[in-house]
Amino acid sequence: MPPLAIAAEAPPGWVEADVPRPQLSESTGATWTTFHAWRSPDDDAAMSAGCAGAPIPGWVEDMRPSISGRTVALAGAAAERIVGHPVETGDGTEGALVIREVGGGPTIGNARTFLGFEGSNVESCFVVCAARKSPNAASSACNEVVVHASLSGSDPAPRPSLVLRAVTWAVHHPSGSAAGFAVVTVLAGMLAIATRRKPRSRG
Repeated sequence: MPPLAIAAEAPPGWVEADVPRPQLSESTGATWTTFHAWRSPDDDAAMSAGCAGAPIPGWVEDMRPSISGRTVALAGAAAERIVGHPVETGDGTEGALVIREVGGGPTIGNARTFLGFEGSNVESCFVVCAARKSPNAASSACNEVVVHASLSGSDPAPRPSLVLRAVTWAVHHPSGSAAGFAVVTVLAGMLAIATRRKPRSRG
């Protein structure tokens, strides 16, 4: 199987650009798998695409909302690196995200996110196109690249560990009453801990 990658080529005439990568949280143990950036010939707009992988103890669907939210935040941070100031993301068309100026300002670009797997890592992937000189919107060609981007080479989701399966089962099958609520609360916390890698000690 080919390596995990985002299928998204920059528009004709665009060249590689030195766009900083978003900073990754040490608490997740995430590292960059791929990251590339390009700019338009006039430098009015730029786009970036990348994947960041983090180790997980297997996969259960209960993890999807958290990982998806993290991926959207990563795409927003990538857009901020392009435009040089904070932005907001919102739902767009055809599964894309809209990039706007903070405070309900004009639309300045598009983004698309993907969730994949590589070995025992979950991969948060994105492609972003945004205008550098707001409020001018990014070019339609760049936005088309984002809308039609896809993820290739993803492995099957890793099977959950015995502990993760037990925690997930207990969360979804609590006994009735307050005792059952306590079990859900405790085990949900355990699930959060199980899916987060402790930061490495600096010594």
